[in-house]
Amino acid sequence: MKMPNGKLLYIKSSLAAGVILLGGCHSFSPDKRLTASHQQEVIGPEYRCVSGEGKLNNVLPATLYKNMNACIARESWSDAVYLYALAGSSTWYDAIQVNTQFARSMHSRLLKETMDALDNTQRNNFWRHIQVTMSDVTQKTTLCEALIASGAPTYRPDYMLLSASMNVERKLPIAMGWKKAVYSYVGCGNEKLP
Repeated sequence: MKMPNGKLLYIKSSLAAGVILLGGCHSFSPDKRLTASHQQEVIGPEYRCVSGEGKLNNVLPATLYKNMNACIARESWSDAVYLYALAGSSTWYDAIQVNTQFARSMHSRLLKETMDALDNTQRNNFWRHIQVTMSDVTQKTTLCEALIASGAPTYRPDYMLLSASMNVERKLPIAMGWKKAVYSYVGCGNEKLP
């Protein structure tokens, strides 16, 4: 029995969306206004749908994801995409630093739990905005630059530790480790890291 083309396309799209949303896109500066090709402001220093000001590298990823969902509820899509990329890059960076299976599973688990809190319409709309950002070279480059400029997380990644007695030993200089995590998670070009 042959499956109708529309249903097959829907299944393929749903699978692709799920893979990328759960695994990440594998850097947006908080003090720089970004614009999309239609000249709508993408994000500014006030993080329109996020309370508070200043750098977000001291905010735990679970809070970033919670704020992402608040942005989605307000249909502040660009801010939501930024927070998605920042939270995902942060959890990936932390997982690399902690370097355990539990930490790597926390990277995926936090995003899954966050996405499960959205309804299907919100998830689909959000996914479309992620795809638009990631498929536009200018937007993606701007996102990558902004994430790198935000700097490595400054909090202790205790949420990734099985035991409070574990010690996180940094394997790379912090800036290089953060840049590598962003490049890996967001897919910031195929060129070598400077």
